[in-house]
Amino acid sequence: MPGLSFINKLKPVTYHLDMNQIDAFMNPDKDKYPVRETAKEEALAKETGYNAKGSILETGFLAQDVENAAKELGYDFSGVDVPKNEKDMYGLRYAEFVVPLVKAVQELSQQKDALKKKWMN
Repeated sequence: MPGLSFINKLKPVTYHLDMNQIDAFMNPDKDKYPVRETAKEEALAKETGYNAKGSILETGFLAQDVENAAKELGYDFSGVDVPKNEKDMYGLRYAEFVVPLVKAVQELSQQKDALKKKWMN
């Protein structure tokens, strides 16, 4: 299992979620039907929530980039949820990053020990 080589390929990003775009993707037919008066109020509340969520600066990785990094190394990384159909979205399971991170720390520790031994001799 790759550790450091995988971690070094990852590109952290910051972004704002576009909740309206996500909603349009998940509900492409929502504008085809008449809207009830109570639904208008619900839509306004939803829009307010979307704006609040979209104003948060998020940090993370792009799932497609993580998928490509793993593929380049021949690593079957279980932390990427690949869409199963055209209505699914990519996703990441960040808990799955712990194992390659531990492996990377172990590799760095071995490198440090080797350098320390070299300098002590």
